Parts: sequence; structure tokens; C-alpha cells
Amino acid sequence: LQAAFGRSMGPVPSTPPPGGRSRDVEETPRSKELSDYSKLLKEMQTHFDAYRQEAATDHSTLKQQVDRLAREKNDLQGEVARTGGQITLAHERYEMLQANYDMLKSENSELQKRSQSLAEVAAKQDLRTQQVAEELVEARTLADSMRNDAANLKAERELWKKIEARMTEDNHSLMNERSRLNKMIADLQTLQNERELAESETRRRLQTRIETLEADIDATKKKLETEVE
Repeated sequence: LQAAFGRSMGPVPSTPPPGGRSRDVEETPRSKELSDYSKLLKEMQTHFDAYRQEAATDHSTLKQQVDRLAREKNDLQGEVARTGGQITLAHERYEMLQANYDMLKSENSELQKRSQSLAEVAAKQDLRTQQVAEELVEARTLADSMRNDAANLKAERELWKKIEARMTEDNHSLMNERSRLNKMIADLQTLQNERELAESETRRRLQTRIETLEADIDATKKKLETEVE
């Protein structure tokens, strides 16, 4: 700008003061006014450089924040995907346990029917001879075994009930965790949108300020050129 200002004004002729006096005499009003304009132009250039530096710094800071939020968003999306896989695996395991429980329940029912039938047979053969006694001993042994099996099945059924309750609780926990992660992602997306809006507004404000300063500089140059002419 100073170079353009110098070119627009051209060289100023040096005329010695009348009477052979030194050039240290008091400046004329015109030269003082030109000196003031030059100082004003330098100050405006300094302000313009400062605003341009501030705009570059704000842009760099906002870009770093946007990049960091993008990385956090990708990390959270990966965590959501992993959590979804765990939920699917837990659901499949629950279905397998439920199928095993139903099978054991059916077997227990069949064993109970068989135990009842054997008890009836033992009652009818109670009137028989030694053969009946031997068969009764065998039936009692079998009944004891069946009772043990029934007790074991009952214990297993209680265990499956506890496992089912635990799986249901884990499923609720996983669903709550997924909801929390979805909310975090939504909050981060909102924050990123707000950052982008703030960055756009800052760029627009700085651009408007730069254009205003450039217009002021052009007006000052034209005024100086008019004064020189």
C-alpha cells in the first residue's frame, strides 16, 4: 500500500526556501497534511494485518476442533457397532438356553409319567410271589434313580431360571447402554453443527471486516491522490 501510495504521488520536488534558509524550517500545512495521511494509512494497514492474522488463527483453531469431534464420533460409532454385536450374541445364547430348558422340561414330564406307570405296576405286582418281590426291589431301585434324576432336573431347571433372569438383566443393561451411546452421538452431532455454524459466522464477520478495511484503504488512497493532484 505504501508503495502504491508512493507511485500515485510521484517524487516531490525539493525547492530550497527563499533567502537561502535551511530545510529545517517549519513544515507547510500541505506537507503536514500529507504526513498525517501517510500515518493514517500505516495505522490502517497495521489494523488490517492484525485482523487478517486473527482470522487465520480462528480458522485453524476451529478446524482442529472439528477434526477432534469427527474422530470422537467415529470412535463412538465403532463402540455402538461392537455393543450391537454383543447384544445379538447374548440374544442367540438366550434362545439356545431356552430351547435346552424346553427339552429338559419335556423329558422331565416323560420321566414323571414313566415313574407313575412303574408305581402302578409295582402296586399290582405286590401280591405276587418271590418274583414279584424281586421285581419290586428292581422297581424301587429304578424309582430311586428316577427321583434322583427328577431332583437333578429340578436343580437344573432352577439354574436355567437364574440364567434366564441374568440374561434378561444383561439384555436390559445392554439396551440402556446402547441408548446412552446413541444420545452421546446425537449430542456430539449437535455440538459439531454448532461449531460449524460458529465457524461460518466468524468467517463471514471477518470477511466483512476485511472488505470494510479494504474499502476504507481504497477511499483513503483516492483521497490522497486527489489531494496530491
